[in-house]
Amino acid sequence: SLSNQEDVRAFLPSLFRGLSAYHQNHAAALCGSEPVGFQCVVVPPLGEGGDIYYDDNAWLALALVRHFGLHQDDISLSLARRLFDFVMSGWSTDASWSHPGGIRWKVPNSNVSRNTCSNASVVELGVLLHRLTGDTAALAWSIRIYDWIRSALVGPDELYADQIDPCGRLNPTIWTYNQ
Repeated sequence: SLSNQEDVRAFLPSLFRGLSAYHQNHAAALCGSEPVGFQCVVVPPLGEGGDIYYDDNAWLALALVRHFGLHQDDISLSLARRLFDFVMSGWSTDASWSHPGGIRWKVPNSNVSRNTCSNASVVELGVLLHRLTGDTAALAWSIRIYDWIRSALVGPDELYADQIDPCGRLNPTIWTYNQ
């Protein structure tokens, strides 16, 4: 209903203020055009801060894209794009690794785990960004990541393993959120 849409629009500023508490530079977190990634715990002075996970930021971007689809809120779409760019910064470029490529699980890039959850969500995100904006680079990344996941993480049972390390060892744990 119209009143519900108005309620959601009235709520958005407080949502974004809360979200900025998860970024070291509160003021810059929601504006600008640079890639942005949020920590898993609120940062000082409200909390201690925490790791920055590529998958968490991809899930956030997916929620913002869906919000844009419902309410045409340009801030949500812009932030989702910046999150996409941040998550793509986690793409491994080390050609010496078994199955080169893939997005790491978390920052810093010395983290070598490339997980299904930090890659598959970005495939969907890139496709949605392409549909909404015509961004062919986002679609090309989605295809590249999908192909990488299929070559590195899918098992003979067509289920996806949790992660792969640089030597090609799979953690074969099957999680529902990876399927």
